[in-house]
Amino acid sequence: MQLAQARSAIEAHVRSEFGKIVQLGEVVVTRSAAGRVFKGALLVHMRSAEVRVGSIGLNEDGVIVEAPTPEELIEVFAGLLPGAHHSPLSQSEAQSDAICAELDEFSEELGTSDDGLLTGDDLDSAMGLLDPDELQGRVLRLLAAGRSEDIAVAQGLLPRLLSDADRRPYVLKQMGELELHLGAIDRGIEYLLAAARELADRADIDQLDRVAEIVLQTLGSEEFATHPIRALLNQTHLRLHPLERLAQSPVFAGLAPNVIAQIESIAEQRLIRAGEDILKEGASAVQAFVIRSGVLSVRLEAPDGSSRIVRSCFPGELLGESSVLGGVQSTCSATVRAERLSSIWLFNGGRLAGLTKASPALRARIESARSLHRLDSFLSMSGSGELLDTAWRDRLLSSVIAVRFAMPGEVLGVRGALPTAVYLIAQGKLEYRVKDQDPVVMGADSFAGLRDTLHALPLEGELVAVEPTRLVVFEPAGLREMAAGAPPEVVAVLERMG
Repeated sequence: MQLAQARSAIEAHVRSEFGKIVQLGEVVVTRSAAGRVFKGALLVHMRSAEVRVGSIGLNEDGVIVEAPTPEELIEVFAGLLPGAHHSPLSQSEAQSDAICAELDEFSEELGTSDDGLLTGDDLDSAMGLLDPDELQGRVLRLLAAGRSEDIAVAQGLLPRLLSDADRRPYVLKQMGELELHLGAIDRGIEYLLAAARELADRADIDQLDRVAEIVLQTLGSEEFATHPIRALLNQTHLRLHPLERLAQSPVFAGLAPNVIAQIESIAEQRLIRAGEDILKEGASAVQAFVIRSGVLSVRLEAPDGSSRIVRSCFPGELLGESSVLGGVQSTCSATVRAERLSSIWLFNGGRLAGLTKASPALRARIESARSLHRLDSFLSMSGSGELLDTAWRDRLLSSVIAVRFAMPGEVLGVRGALPTAVYLIAQGKLEYRVKDQDPVVMGADSFAGLRDTLHALPLEGELVAVEPTRLVVFEPAGLREMAAGAPPEVVAVLERMG
């Protein structure tokens, strides 16, 4: 489903359910454990302000998955009436004051500079600094000047560029080289290791080789031989090894020979140029493919309209499952772009879907790939999960053992016992019932039992499904092992997710 189609469907629902009182505001694409969700703001136009009264969500199948009840809207409206504890105008004024205060702090932080690029008094210049190209240009000018005071300013500005996902690995490399130049060897190596991890995720071999050379020259051959960057370099070269046959792809490996022969008979080999988009988010899903050689990136739209690389894909990976498992109206859930000259085995989604009817094993493999891709997108773009880099997301995904439904009344966790599984709710609701306390309701995209699992604590209450609920099931021992070997910041992210 495309954004315009989603907006039309949501508008029709809003008119039907709420009449002319509530209007639909901006609609954006968000990510859930079950796939893409189109989320719109619900607005009421008052004399003094436009007030948001809730939100509404539509999934890729055209089903409303989130909407306020009439009772909830009435409660919001009651708070907007004259004499209530606040008014739209006072709320708007408070937001304005908060924004002004934040801008004042930002202005003070920027200060002034000789070239006039950074001036707290000139708001236009200050806001212009937030443009990554301008900021990168300023950093390069400061470094080229070579004066110690200019280098110190550049050192402070570089971290601001880390929020740009496309630049991040190269900025980390630049930060590492700068720290080494200033004599901060340990800090420089840490930055270079962080850069190497992200460069390995993207299989940017040229830059990864350069980082490895810098670390080798800094540490010497003996210490570099056991350094994680060397391991990353070796692993990346192995991941780029091209396939000779479709049967070597993990999604097809081990299937019956006659099924493999049928798959090969409908595959078309194709070369993809660097920079070419094979799939476009929101476009009709009509084809799937397996990577034979090269590197492809998966890019997701963010709610602000931008896009970001969340993963690089290597030989053997299957993409485009929506064309096989979805209906005729299915759309691509991500943009997939060739990062270098690549070759693929291309399938018509309908023909591959036809093969799955005769091979449940093939369908199960493709369904598993789609579930993991959706879960990876959710972790990449929402809440605390987006703070996990690709390597730790892979560790988390490797603990997934099943996707299943729980029916109302099914007990998933027993009071006083260790969790037998960790659950991520894709659709539906669970309740955590502790004696003499109101039950805690957990809805879509919530983790159940994660924190107790990480700390090996028995459940204080009972975990129960209260409606038909689709669950992604994680194996507890794998999660505990992951947390035991993770740095503190990763453990903190896992706990926040729980």
